[in-house]
Amino acid sequence: CQRFDFKNIPTLRIATHLKQIVKDEGLAAEDEALHRIARLGNGSMRDAQSIFDQVVSFCGTKIAAKEILSMLNIVDEEMFFRVTSLIRAKDVKGGLLLVEEVMSGGFDIKEFLIGLTEHFRNLLVARSTGSTKLIESSSEYRKRYGEESKVFAENDLLRLIKITGETEAAIRWSQQPRLKLEVGLMEMIKIDGSVEISSLLEQTEDLKR
Repeated sequence: CQRFDFKNIPTLRIATHLKQIVKDEGLAAEDEALHRIARLGNGSMRDAQSIFDQVVSFCGTKIAAKEILSMLNIVDEEMFFRVTSLIRAKDVKGGLLLVEEVMSGGFDIKEFLIGLTEHFRNLLVARSTGSTKLIESSSEYRKRYGEESKVFAENDLLRLIKITGETEAAIRWSQQPRLKLEVGLMEMIKIDGSVEISSLLEQTEDLKR
């Protein structure tokens, strides 16, 4: 009896292999589309290739990221960047409208929150390491993570990840998942930044003196 333990294949390696298949088959595909397929494979080359075959059947010889989003009904990464923009702008109304967009689009709320957690994680990694090498995304989005991570403090990103996790847990047992999502997003938008808190503490110390 022989036992073989297979490790998950890195997303970048799967995407590179899919890119070679595209070239060999005479197809055309956007890098972002291949990265999305590779991520959906969850470390399995076989699963990624199976999804790739389905996408080719749906899209034909030209594979675009937007068509994959439509076909598989997954949340566009742009939506997560919109969330962080709303947080920066303290835009509660925009947050409620975004929830409406998630619901009317038929997206799974749990999957949305999982994606949002990964989004915050990517920002935290870029902020903490000063690099985007550990982020599994296309080069275009890795660049954006590097730029946007400078806006948030590490403590703020940790708090956002915590709120997202608590919201996901609350939705599991709730009969009103939309309400839980709205409340969770409002908490994120209304969160006080670590810089603001530090400034208030300094003012308090000045008053004491």
